[in-house]
Amino acid sequence: MTEQEEQDGRGRQERADAVDREMAARLLPGPVVRALGRWWETNAAAYADGTPGARTIRYTPGRWAQITPWPKNP
Repeated sequence: MTEQEEQDGRGRQERADAVDREMAARLLPGPVVRALGRWWETNAAAYADGTPGARTIRYTPGRWAQITPWPKNP
């Protein structure tokens, strides 16, 4: 990775962090959160094969290069 790519990545992360902070400061109103909960109750069905969510899209990468397992919990 070049130095410019590293700087671009840091800049993107900084912008994403700023969005996260702003979203945390502007929480959704209670009625909206309850409405989302009611929506989820009716739309959280699972497919017969156990795939969660009626709107889940399965994706299988064409190749598995550079994919490593999750670290184990200490």
